[in-house]
Amino acid sequence: MRWVIMAVLFLVVLVLAIFAAGAMLPLGHIASRKMKLNQPPEAVWQAINTHPEKWRPELKSVTKLPDSSGHPAWQEEYKDGMKLILEDTESIPAKKLVRSVRDSGNMFSGQWTFDITPAPGGSILQITERGEVPNPFFRFVSRFIMGHNKTIEQYMTALAGKFGEKANFSGNSDSR
Repeated sequence: MRWVIMAVLFLVVLVLAIFAAGAMLPLGHIASRKMKLNQPPEAVWQAINTHPEKWRPELKSVTKLPDSSGHPAWQEEYKDGMKLILEDTESIPAKKLVRSVRDSGNMFSGQWTFDITPAPGGSILQITERGEVPNPFFRFVSRFIMGHNKTIEQYMTALAGKFGEKANFSGNSDSR
C-alpha cells in the first residue's frame, strides 16, 4: 500500500512540476523551416491550396466554410478526431500565403506564413509558425516533448512526398 501512495505522490509532483515549468515558458513562439523542392513555385502553390486531404496522411477530411471577412475558410478534421478552423488572411499566388487558425478548441492559436521563392531547378518553401499555447501543460509538451517544428516538418514531409521527393529541412529556428 505504501508504494501506491508513493507512486501517486510522485505523479502529482511530476504534473505540478510540468505545469510550473510550462507557466515559466513564454506564451508565444516562432518556429521556421525551409526546404527545396524540385517543383516550380506554381506547382507548390497549387499543392498547398488544392485537396490537402489527398496528400496529408493525418487528415480525414477538409470542409469548405463560408468566407470570413472575404477570406477563404475551411475546417480540417484529423484522423485523431481533432478539428481546426482555418482562414487564409493574405494571399499572393505562388509567392506568399498567410494561414491563420480561427478555432482550435482553445488549445493553441496562431498562423503559418508560407513563402515560396524560385530557385535553380525548382523552389524554396519556408514555413514560419507564429503561435501561442495558453495552457501551461500543453506549452511544456509543445516545447520540450513535441518541439515547435514537428508539425511544420510533418507538413513539409507530406508535401515533398506528394511530388515523389524527400524533405530536407534547413533554417531551424525556434524562439520567443
